[in-house]
Amino acid sequence: MTREMAVLVIDDEHEASLVASAIALHAPRLVVRTVLDWRAALADLAEGKPSARLIIAGARAIANAENALPFLRDEISVVGLAPDISAAVRERAVAAGIRAIYDRPTNWEKYAETVRVILRDGLGA
Repeated sequence: MTREMAVLVIDDEHEASLVASAIALHAPRLVVRTVLDWRAALADLAEGKPSARLIIAGARAIANAENALPFLRDEISVVGLAPDISAAVRERAVAAGIRAIYDRPTNWEKYAETVRVILRDGLGA
């Protein structure tokens, strides 16, 4: 029996598709679920689907992390992937519990490599 593990991506549909594509390159057996905001993420986690061990948050989710992170289980790692996150938003998000915030590369190869690093650091994948 294979172990089901999920990555939950919180971002708009376009960006979530890019993240899912990069994950498929490096870890094709991972289940990837996407939602648009923290409310949907918390509902998804409560439904008992394959357990998410990593959440990759986009810019809007990073900015609102302090409102949602207290409701997550401790074993879920949360990282951010977004362009141009201000120092103040970055500080608040890290203080709220986001482990790391990665700058979003504009080049596909660098983007896919950044997602590989996120998976390695967040899941050991």
